[in-house]
Amino acid sequence: MASPEQQHTIIEWFRLALDWINGRTGSEAIRRSFGQPEQDDVFGITRSQDYFPDFASISFESTVTSDTPTSFTLKVEPALDTNIPKESFESYLGLRRAVRGEIIDGRREEKNQFFNPNVVPNGNPDLVTLIYRVPQSPDSHFEVYVSIDYLGLNAHDGPDFKNLQSAVNLRQIAIHRRPLTPDELEQRNQAKRQKYGYMNLRSGMLCPETGWWEGWTTLNEIDKQVVRAGSNFPQAVLGAGRSGPDGARFADAQWMWRGLYRETS
Repeated sequence: MASPEQQHTIIEWFRLALDWINGRTGSEAIRRSFGQPEQDDVFGITRSQDYFPDFASISFESTVTSDTPTSFTLKVEPALDTNIPKESFESYLGLRRAVRGEIIDGRREEKNQFFNPNVVPNGNPDLVTLIYRVPQSPDSHFEVYVSIDYLGLNAHDGPDFKNLQSAVNLRQIAIHRRPLTPDELEQRNQAKRQKYGYMNLRSGMLCPETGWWEGWTTLNEIDKQVVRAGSNFPQAVLGAGRSGPDGARFADAQWMWRGLYRETS
């Protein structure tokens, strides 16, 4: 049975890996925790750096060209019963259970489900895989999923596998990061444009999100500005040679989301 120190260590490795794969920390933090990798291999466009502490094997994978994290795997030695309930780390690590059919980014549909008992012929019926999605910032260009294998006891207690639901012997953690495709990014942008369009945001109202916005006027003029969250939408600037009925160069407008604005350092 794993000691409290071993349980704590596994969860902290898990936390560090999530920080690394989400870009919140770099490879230097990995080196501080694990030292130099015991194996450092390149397979095509992927670099794999592996460690073998006393009771686990750990692998960090990244792209060769840009050192961008792509995956992390932790496998516990077979002889060690970890006794780590999923409830002990879900909230702490900010994991969200996958819900099939849930709408992500206002447009994409979740294809995964949280609870996945091993029903493959000749597979281990006592094994179950739990799948989590890691929530990202609205402007993230990638998604992160976590799959965790638990070994329990399939008591053949119905379609809900109630006994497996309470498995605590964590065997493997796998984290994968996938870049969103241009089509997925455009879907997200269009969903946001539709959502803010329904809000009928006009000059003088509070801006809900920093980004590029289009100001549409009744004069068929369209302005484009960066408006920051929490500030008031301005009047639209009229084009050269155009003015309002009173000669003004500005006019009230309805503001429509156009796209993300990235700060430059």
